[in-house]
Amino acid sequence: MNNYNVKAISYYMIGLICHKHPRKIGKPSNSPGLEHDAIVYEEQLLLHGFTVVYIKPWTETKEEITTCQKLIDDCSVLIGFEELGSNEVISCIKQSTTPKTIFLIPNLEATINIEDCPKGKWAPTLKNLYLVDHIISKNISKVFDELVVKMYSTYKITSIPNIIHIPHCSPPLVSIEDKVERNSILIFNGSSPYKNCYNQLKASLKLLKIYPRLKKVVVVIINRTSHSSLDDINRIKNLAYDNSNKVQLIVSGYMSDIDKSKLYKEALLCLCASNCEGFGHYIQDSISSGCLTVTTDGFPMNDLKGLSIGTTTECKGSTKGLIGFAFAFVDTTINFGLFYAVTPEAIMDACNSLEINSYDETVEKRIKELYQKRCELFKISFENEMIKLVN
Repeated sequence: MNNYNVKAISYYMIGLICHKHPRKIGKPSNSPGLEHDAIVYEEQLLLHGFTVVYIKPWTETKEEITTCQKLIDDCSVLIGFEELGSNEVISCIKQSTTPKTIFLIPNLEATINIEDCPKGKWAPTLKNLYLVDHIISKNISKVFDELVVKMYSTYKITSIPNIIHIPHCSPPLVSIEDKVERNSILIFNGSSPYKNCYNQLKASLKLLKIYPRLKKVVVVIINRTSHSSLDDINRIKNLAYDNSNKVQLIVSGYMSDIDKSKLYKEALLCLCASNCEGFGHYIQDSISSGCLTVTTDGFPMNDLKGLSIGTTTECKGSTKGLIGFAFAFVDTTINFGLFYAVTPEAIMDACNSLEINSYDETVEKRIKELYQKRCELFKISFENEMIKLVN
């Protein structure tokens, strides 16, 4: 918790439009980032004396709609995590007779891929953006503000809401006390086709030859959504099978919090050099675990750049490395400059700029301190930006 004093300032009920995290209802969790986001917001709101309820973003039965309407009527503030919900939920918001302040934390991909979103789950929200009083950016960068303006103009909404910046931090992974040797490269592909896993795996196989401390590559594919690209997954699998003595391939529809934590605990180096990110929770997972981390030098990934430790050093090619982080510069950008082409060579250059051979417990501790710095920044921003608006 933070070190400053917090008093209960209100009895207001605040509704979080988001599925409750499975961990909170006693189920195993491999949840999307937005459900992790809700946990962090709930924690801070409770700390400040508010009552918090969860509102299901998608309702199906009459009973669920009735419950939804009751919860929304009782709330003075609503916070939508990526969305305001289905048409039914939004109808409940419109029909509510009690005044309320509405916040939205948009998914970055929804602001980038404007043309595709009307066909997907974000369609009801995007068509009703006029209901939103405040937009919350999880990043420091003002690039997000430009995307919001573009999003609103696309839907011909002239009144753009207030935009506040609350630099987000992911909840820490499950703590594992067992001491293990860090000797792996971890590539957490998840279920996204934008993680650039194939190029990262190619770079990893070369790194194993250069650094004796690195013994294996662990590739995790959570193949559970329609977003997964079958062709991309097959390419990754084939390359992994061709190098089965060096690569541990984990393909699953689910991974527990403990299993995920164990992988990060064993990793010396995490590759997060993706082509595109909505936020990049797995980058923060890596930092909170004390791993050397490589990620793309583009928004929103480089929002963490200011947390680097040590001095920046130039590397050959179009990359630069930092102790604790290496940001791989990219050579091609499309789609409003937020889709990046990251080559194996750029990833190699970034990795070579890190102190892989001299990594020890001191470096691990310094990297973990970066995560704590981000957490403190979130808490202070939440206090300064959010609380004054919901009170």
